[in-house]
Amino acid sequence: MSGAVLGAQPAEVVVSSPSVSVEDTWLLDTDPAKDSLVVDVTVLVSRDQPEGEERDIPFRFEVLMVEDGGGPLAGSATETVTVPVPRVVTDMPVAVTLSITPEMILTEENGYILRIAVSHDDDPPSGVFQTDHALDHGPHEIVHFSGET
Repeated sequence: MSGAVLGAQPAEVVVSSPSVSVEDTWLLDTDPAKDSLVVDVTVLVSRDQPEGEERDIPFRFEVLMVEDGGGPLAGSATETVTVPVPRVVTDMPVAVTLSITPEMILTEENGYILRIAVSHDDDPPSGVFQTDHALDHGPHEIVHFSGET
């Protein structure tokens, strides 16, 4: 049985620190195929509850892009995925690809930090997400062309 388990105990899911990769560090504002920064985030999920049941666990991935050293928010992306987690599992990968479309043309003089947070709802359908990991990734030097001459 999979899904919400009414009256069940928390699933006791353990989430590893995320692995992060950035596909390209150049953007072209006038090309929809190249106007977003693509960020891959993967975590490994473990659970040891032999007497429990498989549970559908929601995981939330959030990325904020900010100038290194402070500055305005340059862009963000959030995705929530629900994954069936077996009663006993070790290092099951959960991965998302997030696209951040900058809210402004990024300057080459500044590096950009990706602020990444991964959280999950250990007792669905409570809707209460607990933060598993929050980290800064970078700085990334991003070349961003406006497409204007």
